[in-house]
Amino acid sequence: MLAMPLVFDAYPYSTRPVTEVIQELQTIPQQEVYIVDDNFLFDRKRLLEFCEQLESHKIDKHFLVYGRADFIAANDDIIERLARNGLSAVIVWLESASQDELDSYNKRTKVDDNVAAVQTLKRHGIECYATVILGLDWDKADFQRLYRFLRELDVVFANLQPFTPLPGTEYFEYYQSQLLVPFNQPEKWDMAHLVVKPGKLSVRQYYAQIIKLYYRLTVAPKSTAYILRRYGTRQTFKLSLGALRITWQYVAKMIRG
Repeated sequence: MLAMPLVFDAYPYSTRPVTEVIQELQTIPQQEVYIVDDNFLFDRKRLLEFCEQLESHKIDKHFLVYGRADFIAANDDIIERLARNGLSAVIVWLESASQDELDSYNKRTKVDDNVAAVQTLKRHGIECYATVILGLDWDKADFQRLYRFLRELDVVFANLQPFTPLPGTEYFEYYQSQLLVPFNQPEKWDMAHLVVKPGKLSVRQYYAQIIKLYYRLTVAPKSTAYILRRYGTRQTFKLSLGALRITWQYVAKMIRG
């Protein structure tokens, strides 16, 4: 991986009033709510207000949110209260099992934060969906290293994203001449396609490693037993169908090369 930190221009961070969020939640009949906010787990004061409002309005829902590992690791009390108020799953930006890679991504987090975040979520019964960036210069040993890291943390669900040099970053300029997919095909710039040729594996080998890693995490006997125990037969069947669709998508990419 190119040792170049990602640098973005500073943008002001703004939020909707919590009362407005609560009002919208009251109009949603569904029990399961996906809060699409990359920075939901960010402001302690706002999250406490959110919990207070949920409690006072007796809102009983299950929430899926995004969260940074360092915030989760440093705010056990907030996570515990959110769990009591319906937080059931968090998409966590673990990004990497390597400190060198985290530093190159300019994440300003530590591998220890990743470990502590997963442990905190498990302690409070919250599902962890780990998001990890896969390096373009990875070989089979690197995929194996990531597997060991996630297996040791008992991570069952992972979102494996090949490194994507997005426009507006220095990486895009660096890799522009090596693109497999031109940027005028935005449907393939979805963090699931390889858009740059890998350095050590062929495209087919790279996709094969992704498929292998997914299955070693989710189809292992221990993982299958956990999913059945937590979600029941019906939901496990639905999850299995989703996994098969994702597998076929990657198999198709692997065939196309």
